[in-house]
Amino acid sequence: LACINKADIYPAGAAQIEAYCEANGVVVAGRIPFDPTVTEAMVHGEPVTAYRPHAQAGRALNAIWQRVAARLAGGLG
Repeated sequence: LACINKADIYPAGAAQIEAYCEANGVVVAGRIPFDPTVTEAMVHGEPVTAYRPHAQAGRALNAIWQRVAARLAGGLG
C-alpha cells in the first residue's frame, strides 16, 4: 500500500511511481497534493487533518485513511 506525497508538483514522477506500483502489485491508496497548510500545521504542532481538515492535503489524507481503514477491516496484513 502506497501514497504519493506532493503528487501534483512533478506529475511525471508521480506517474512513474504509479506505474511501478501497478507493475509490482502495490495499491496506491491516494495522492497528497502540495499544500502549504501542512507547514502551517507543523508550526502549530497539529496534524493537518485537525488544523485545517478541509484544506487540500487534509481532505486527501482523510480519504487515504478511509481507504486504509477499509482495507484493514477487510483483513489486510
